[in-house]
Amino acid sequence: MLYRYEQPLVDDPAIRENLNPDTRLPALQGWETLIADDWRPRDPITGEWSPSLSNTAQIRLGFLPTDNGEVGSVILENGGSGYMGSRGGNHTVDFEIRGNDAITGNPLNPEDVAIVRLGFANGSLTSAELLNNGSGYQYLGQVMESGSSFGATVPFTEQQDAVVPLNLSLMESWYEQPASNYRDSYLITDTKARASLRRGQSNELQLEVKIVGRDRQSRRQLSRMARPDQWSTGYSGEGPERAYRTAQTGSIRIKDQQGRLLGRGQLESGVAQIGLQNLPADGELEILFGGDSSSSYLVNYRASSSWISL
Repeated sequence: MLYRYEQPLVDDPAIRENLNPDTRLPALQGWETLIADDWRPRDPITGEWSPSLSNTAQIRLGFLPTDNGEVGSVILENGGSGYMGSRGGNHTVDFEIRGNDAITGNPLNPEDVAIVRLGFANGSLTSAELLNNGSGYQYLGQVMESGSSFGATVPFTEQQDAVVPLNLSLMESWYEQPASNYRDSYLITDTKARASLRRGQSNELQLEVKIVGRDRQSRRQLSRMARPDQWSTGYSGEGPERAYRTAQTGSIRIKDQQGRLLGRGQLESGVAQIGLQNLPADGELEILFGGDSSSSYLVNYRASSSWISL
């Protein structure tokens, strides 16, 4: 059983959806040739993508109680840097303000969202002009007036301001966390033993035991997970932060077909060398594995019983 985890995209739908002609609001102008990277700020010195709010363009909106909450004003709060790279840093584009609760039926702007025309020059936001006031932002106004996010019910009576960062990534805008391709995985696998019989230095019989995935699919997956490029994001590969093709620890017991205990031991770095205390009865040997859920954060090797012929 394999679990895979990945960092989801936490993107602003007002940007992501308008980059796609099929989901773009028809009333907006200036989106036809824009790409996602045009909406991500960059550090003015290094030129690298930046999650810092100091490099993020921001506008301040004033919400009025009229018309159930309309946008009455827009002010340039911060110019940011590194925007509109595909247009040489210079472009004019309309930006919609989501979060309202109004339906007007206008085919160009069916939800009557407020629209702000943004002007960029040399990668920075230099102007912001309110084109449409919109309506139905009463809940945003109530929340901002009450300072609570738990559903204020008293209508707001005076203008309330909100600063809106312009960034494709909401994680960067809200938390200054850089976008990542975080991934993780966890495999719970059935197991079986592989063993070979040999003579020790004192001529005693020894059984060398390894524990592997029970079927071919699990063994292929374990082999893949053991590669450093498949380790979870941020893992160093030290100790349990890496995966192994075989179980690394766990108890091993050897029995014959009569149920006699012939020997016991522990896996050490994936191998157990077990001296047999008695000669086994004819037939297969049973190898009992106690399980290994702790040698790797990425794999849980389940306990098992395997019959092998030597």
